[in-house]
Amino acid sequence: MIDKDSPAKDLELESFFLTLALIFNDIKGIAILESTFTKIYEKPDATVSAHTGEWTGIKLQIVRYSASVLHEALKLIEDKKNVVSSLSFQRYYNKLKNYEKNLWLLILNVCGIDNSEQYDQKKIETFKRLLELIRHNISFHYYGSGKSLIKGYRKHFYEKTGAGTESAMYSYRSTDFYGTRYYYADAAIQGFIDDEFGKLQLNGKALDEIYRMVLQVAKVITGLLEAYHKDKPMN
Repeated sequence: MIDKDSPAKDLELESFFLTLALIFNDIKGIAILESTFTKIYEKPDATVSAHTGEWTGIKLQIVRYSASVLHEALKLIEDKKNVVSSLSFQRYYNKLKNYEKNLWLLILNVCGIDNSEQYDQKKIETFKRLLELIRHNISFHYYGSGKSLIKGYRKHFYEKTGAGTESAMYSYRSTDFYGTRYYYADAAIQGFIDDEFGKLQLNGKALDEIYRMVLQVAKVITGLLEAYHKDKPMN
């Protein structure tokens, strides 16, 4: 698919599809994590327990990873507007199934590239803001997460539960790695999300929408890559 000697600057289309393939693999990894987690961990009731804490923390982790990958995928498409608008790319877009085309148009709308379809722009901007907040504040930028985590910690333990630090100290420890979890860190994440949801006027369904959307992106990527591979065989 990519020749041996051409300069990278002359391979914008090829590098774009290569990056899409990487994004698909990352989404698949998240989907495997979610599927395995769902099979292994029984959904808890409202009882405060080690199991409830573990389940909630991992569920939040899946959302954080999904939001981060989705944010970066949208950023890629925004940055490569010249590629996705090119005649070369349109050749592959035209080979998509109708539902994949509709999904791609929605993605372009979210990226601000194509506004031909009428979507609720306020909702789209709110959704993008949520992805950005999760990506930059409580996911991979650990070096910049301190203020957001403290804010979420106080929101959860002082405003929401009113239990204070005594409750926050609860964590399950055992003699092995897999038996330990620091639930107060997960609670800080939850507190941060709850606070931002209030500001953005969102409800808990927005978290489910993030995971659903990232799977939709994977479907479109699959369709594009299938068309691309047929056009550029790997032999």
